[in-house]
Amino acid sequence: MNRLDSISKRWLKANSAVAQVSSDQDELVELNVGGTYKFTTTRKLLTCAKGSLLEQTFSGAHRLKIKDGQIFLDRDGDIFKILMNMLRSEGNLFPKNLDPYTRELLDAELKYWKIEP
Repeated sequence: MNRLDSISKRWLKANSAVAQVSSDQDELVELNVGGTYKFTTTRKLLTCAKGSLLEQTFSGAHRLKIKDGQIFLDRDGDIFKILMNMLRSEGNLFPKNLDPYTRELLDAELKYWKIEP
């Protein structure tokens, strides 16, 4: 097997894995956020913010850290919970009464994931 065949086979295998991941949007995903929060959601919800890092991460474009069947995200669980609720409401329920610190953390989280409020 020459080098080009080897590269081609690896690319086809990786591309097949990405297609399989992205084809099952209703798949349940177990998340461990910050080591303290556990979330169960769908891949569809995690990829609904088009163009975001969250979409890229869960559409198969990034390697995920998986431990005990859960995808680990090294993020603040309290803030990620707010973000998840915003995604569930399609961005229609932006929290209004956040204290300044929490609002700053949420803004940073949205910026990190490249999601427009």
